[in-house]
Parts: sequence; C-alpha cells; structure tokens
Amino acid sequence: MRNSPVLPARFGTLFTCRERLEQLLRVHHDTVARFLDRVADQEEWAVKGLLTRALALEAHLAQRLAQEGDRLDGLPAGRRYLEEQRLRRVAERELPRWLREVCQELGAALQDCALHWAQGRLSDRGGNGSGQEMILNWAYLVPKAAAFGFKARIEAANRRHSPYGLVFECTGPWPPYSFSPSLTMETDP
Repeated sequence: MRNSPVLPARFGTLFTCRERLEQLLRVHHDTVARFLDRVADQEEWAVKGLLTRALALEAHLAQRLAQEGDRLDGLPAGRRYLEEQRLRRVAERELPRWLREVCQELGAALQDCALHWAQGRLSDRGGNGSGQEMILNWAYLVPKAAAFGFKARIEAANRRHSPYGLVFECTGPWPPYSFSPSLTMETDP
C-alpha cells in the first residue's frame, strides 16, 4: 500500500489454486485496472460518530438551564422543578435535530477533502459497556496530500462537540475496502 494502490479482498477470501486467482484476474482485468487507476495516491479513512447519550442530554440541559437561569432563580422550588423537567424534555426532543445538523456539517467539511465517501453499517458499541452508541459510520477515499487537512477537520469537530458527549473516531489509512469492486467468478458453484 505504501508503494502502489492495492485491490483489497474480503476477509477469508481463498483460492483453491494459483490458476483460479489468475482466472479471476483475467476475467476482471479491466475492472481491476480502472479501480487501481482510480485509487492511486488515495487512502481510505474511516470515521465513526460515537454518542454518549446521557452526557449529551446533560450538557444540552445545562446549556438550557444557563439560558433560563435568571427566570428560574425567581421561581418557587416546586415551579422551578417542573420547569427544569420541561426543559429536560425539550433537550431530549432537540437532541436528534442537533445530531443531524452536526453530522451534516462534518460530512460537508470532510467531503471537501475527499474524492468519494461511503456509508457503513452501524454497530452496537453500547454493548461493550462504554455507554457509547455509534451514530455514523463513514468511509472516505482521501488523496494522500489531503489526509492532514481531513484529520484536522475531525479534530476540530471533536474539540467543539466532545463536551456534548459526541466524539468522532478517525482511523486509517486503510486499503480502499469500501470502494473496491465486487469480483465474482461466473463459474462459481
């Protein structure tokens, strides 16, 4: 991958013999050649959005409480409690909209650095005890020369949104798995 573009194979890909591999490459020569030309001097970078929902809700509620601070301070204790509960429900309702806006903003910023992008499946990260849920799973095909700027945009998004329980995990460079063509043998059983 350091020296030339690669055609990644799916995990567990096996060929019964060298001739079978050569046959696959003969059948798909043009597709493979176009793909290798397309990904020359590019790398795949993975971006996952991870939300700690409880932290996000508390941060958004704290922000609302601060905005309403003077008004709430003048209320009797019972009325203040009811208003705080109302603001909690408002924060819960507004969280999905905020997430969409943040993700759209980051997606647009990252697409400025990338030639292609792909949406990956979301996995259940909360099951590992981290309390985080994956809200986005993107793959980008980024020119090597743009990788520094690409990562810098993710770092800026993390500085801005991590206090609100939202972090973006960037890994790579990877072989261009998310952008490789599907190569099947017509003679497969």
